Amino acid sequence: MIKAQSVELYGQTYRIQLFAAIEGFERFDQHSPLVLLQKTSVVVEDQLKILDSAETIDAYVLDPTHVVAPVAVVKALMNVVHRFNFGFLDTWQPMEKPHVVENTKGVARQSKNLNPMISALLQNHYATLHELETLYSVKDVFVLYDALLEEQINKALAYHVQSKQRKRH
Repeated sequence: MIKAQSVELYGQTYRIQLFAAIEGFERFDQHSPLVLLQKTSVVVEDQLKILDSAETIDAYVLDPTHVVAPVAVVKALMNVVHRFNFGFLDTWQPMEKPHVVENTKGVARQSKNLNPMISALLQNHYATLHELETLYSVKDVFVLYDALLEEQINKALAYHVQSKQRKRH
């Protein structure tokens, strides 16, 4: 299930929803408020206003005391949204490939239209496209991908050990 959190920023309450995995990978390096704030709402008179247009962002993403410039509030909110979706990458430690796993670069073909992590999860049946579009976050993809890598590396190591044992006999 896609998570959400509420945050207070310059006297306003915002509800930030995690991007689904595929959506998150598409938005990772986006710097447009219209793209990054699409899943964020602001509480106005006990109702949520979705920040899905320039007009809504201009009207509601501001400091009610007018001390902080609206552009600074928008940037601060974008930073909060980015951290909520991708902050885990600051401490993420990718799996290390052992030296016995040979580099097969140039052998495998890769789509230019699909993120390699998403592709690997789909091909190995770790997730469906529907799940990646609706249920899983970017962090979930990293966790699943680590599990897939662990499985593949362990298979390669087992094959390597078996190959050495066969050569001895």
